[in-house]
Amino acid sequence: MTIVIRPLSAPRDLSSCVSLQREACDGTAFFSAPAMVAVQRSEGLILGAVDDDGVTHGAIVDVTSVDGNGMKRWFSAFRAVSVADRNNGIGTRLRCEERDLGMKRGVKLISWAIDPLRSLEAHIAFNKLGAVATGYERDM
Repeated sequence: MTIVIRPLSAPRDLSSCVSLQREACDGTAFFSAPAMVAVQRSEGLILGAVDDDGVTHGAIVDVTSVDGNGMKRWFSAFRAVSVADRNNGIGTRLRCEERDLGMKRGVKLISWAIDPLRSLEAHIAFNKLGAVATGYERDM
């Protein structure tokens, strides 16, 4: 099985992303297909790790904002990898493609809210990708 990292836009892709959200988040889908279309239309990013059958094994949803100085930013509002596919490099591949696409699209900053006590998430962010912590909030 080959897994390709690519933007998701077709209705089938978005439906598969909703299924992934439910599987990875105890039945909850944070972004419906129509909400993901709105994210795309506002220059956000829906990125997926998709197999040959169109099944989404991992995804990132980035929402666009512009700061007071006109700097374009993405906030990574959702990210998940299916339980069966964790620890196989999919999360790292998604984050690397997110960074590359952001640079191509003129995004100057990608912000994440991560739990530093979840070691795998923190390892990808800080050790593999060189993230810099700029703040910490308890019980967010």
